[in-house]
Amino acid sequence: MLRIALVSPYSYTYPGGVGRHVEATAEELIRRGHDVRMFAPYDPDDRLARAMHRGARPDAREVPDYLAPLGRTIGIPANGAVSNLGVQALNDAELKTLGRLHTAQEALDAVAIARKAFERYSFDLIYARPGQTPQTWTGELKRAIAEAAEHLSLYQLTIEQDTPFAALHAAGKLITP
Repeated sequence: MLRIALVSPYSYTYPGGVGRHVEATAEELIRRGHDVRMFAPYDPDDRLARAMHRGARPDAREVPDYLAPLGRTIGIPANGAVSNLGVQALNDAELKTLGRLHTAQEALDAVAIARKAFERYSFDLIYARPGQTPQTWTGELKRAIAEAAEHLSLYQLTIEQDTPFAALHAAGKLITP
């Protein structure tokens, strides 16, 4: 029997990705008789957690015996930013269209928290959204620049195959600029 420590930078309370692979590894090693501890963030269901995780609510998951919760997810230096928030849009109607659960004000509140908590922070915006005009994007971008620190990530909305957006787009119900 081995004593094994697994460390995941990804929150145990958010599904998918590397965190689930680490969890599966822990369970397999335990099944083989090893003493395993998994160290991972464990986020509360609050506004900051939802903003940091692009509007998603954390799963209400029981803490297994092998998990050592490390508190909420925090940013680490990557691409020049310490904390990156998934703001996505500064328009409530467009956030709803994107399927986000947070409002523009909640996102800006989270940015204000990040500004106080971290030396460096950034946030993401999506452009080329349904209904977006060059004028609305210009106004939103000016507002974002006023809130941003040294970095702002901009991503064009892409329609991925086999997603609800793809079905809406194919049916002519999701029109992008």
